[in-house]
Amino acid sequence: MNQIITTEASEQPGTGLAIALQQAMMLPDQGVERLQKLWEMQKDMQDRDAARAYADAMKACQQEMPSIQKRGKNKQTNSTYALLEDINRLITPIYTRHGFSLSFGTDRSELEDHVGIVCDVMHQGGYTKTYTYDAPIDNVGIKGEKNKTSTHGRGSAISYGRRYLILMIFNLTIGDDDDGNGAGENEAQRIARETAQEWVQVANGLTTHEAYTARKAEVLRAYGGSASNLPPMVREAFNRAAAATKPKD
Repeated sequence: MNQIITTEASEQPGTGLAIALQQAMMLPDQGVERLQKLWEMQKDMQDRDAARAYADAMKACQQEMPSIQKRGKNKQTNSTYALLEDINRLITPIYTRHGFSLSFGTDRSELEDHVGIVCDVMHQGGYTKTYTYDAPIDNVGIKGEKNKTSTHGRGSAISYGRRYLILMIFNLTIGDDDDGNGAGENEAQRIARETAQEWVQVANGLTTHEAYTARKAEVLRAYGGSASNLPPMVREAFNRAAAATKPKD
């Protein structure tokens, strides 16, 4: 599942509120409760400023992103895809210029035969968003026969997940080679469809109301916190899960 986790900004000294806090700490008879409140106000202001700077920088960054051509070729499926090295070569100078850096890692996936890919998108203002994606481990060919070692298959899944996370984070457009075979969905649309299908699988597997409540919170966070953002198939699947797991009177 795609998830987004936000990290609060690091403390930045020098604001008016920070100066007021420093001055208050030097005065006698300052209660701990008052100092704590001043510190919390300062931290909230810093977090809001950092989040705003992140959003503004991301907007400017995405406006400069180029379309990525598909130069990779999958001989088994006779399809093309955007190479990770092409994506990095074209967009890294852009997002670093806008103060962003990316850090990738792996995590355990709740889906069978998947590996969790994690990307921390950090901004120089101190704000971080963490994105996750469950990538299928690729060690079986289109005929169902094993064609890779476990190590090779996991490595392929990690590269796949990294590529798709970058496409989602920066809302990249994937262009088709001019070979007359460009009809159909682009990479971003494919990601959205596959992600929605994974959430449908999650909803279909819910058996208790407690599990439904927890997963509902997760899917809402993944789609920006609003039920109106849910794809119809996801919304319908979770509505069915709600009805199926509703406690009986």
